Amino acid sequence: MNEYRKSFVRKAFMKLDFNKTGSVPIIDIRKCYCAKKHPQVISGHSTEEEIKLSFLETLKDACSKSDEVSYGEFEDYYEGLSIGVVDDEDYVTILRTPWGI
Repeated sequence: MNEYRKSFVRKAFMKLDFNKTGSVPIIDIRKCYCAKKHPQVISGHSTEEEIKLSFLETLKDACSKSDEVSYGEFEDYYEGLSIGVVDDEDYVTILRTPWGI
């Protein structure tokens, strides 16, 4: 993942980690993640709650603790996602939309 993409991963995490501890409780991530503009929600194939739960489950699977996410784990999740997205601006949109950055 290039530095441009990493900068947006950092922005998203910093928005979540307002105490600057380097890890964020899953409950806070759940509160902040907005799936309203997700393509599957817009098309009617999924509800916001379904997308949010799917995201949280996938993220939790990548974490060493089930109740919190470290910056490294957050970045690893988005690095895996980055592989499938060729265009930098498309990738940035994927990060900006649910996190409001």
